[in-house]
Amino acid sequence: GDEMLSSVFRNLLRNAVQHNDETPPKVTVSATVDEADGVAEVRIADNGPGIPEDQRHEIFGKGEKGLDSPG
Repeated sequence: GDEMLSSVFRNLLRNAVQHNDETPPKVTVSATVDEADGVAEVRIADNGPGIPEDQRHEIFGKGEKGLDSPG
């Protein structure tokens, strides 16, 4: 579980930097925890082109890659 979650964050951060429209890249990471129900929310934002709407339904598939990228 922990290694998979680490892999998700590494990939998200790598993609945020790789597909950014500024030099140096602008990436914002924020996290909140709802102590009442124990839910954590992590947001990673960048100023890149975003995910095309027609690909958004596929982004959480295993091994999915977009924008012809290796990441």
